[in-house]
Amino acid sequence: MQCTFLEACRDLWIHHLIMVVQGYVIIDLASTQHHFFSLLYHVRGLQELSPIDRELSANAVRAVLGLSALQLQQVYTEWKGGSDGLD
Repeated sequence: MQCTFLEACRDLWIHHLIMVVQGYVIIDLASTQHHFFSLLYHVRGLQELSPIDRELSANAVRAVLGLSALQLQQVYTEWKGGSDGLD
């Protein structure tokens, strides 16, 4: 299976999963699950969010995605620097 990082995050979020790469937890979205669903329901017109709540949820989602992207980049950098012959 092949997908982008954001596509993987979307599936992780909706199915309550954790991404582990090379033994490192890259993303565990349990702590921000409510932000994701609040935004999802708002966009689908199921639950109105105030502008402040919308911004708070969006910032929380951006923060966890940014941190996860940095963690994935670090694991990739360490893997590429290693001599495991998987290049």
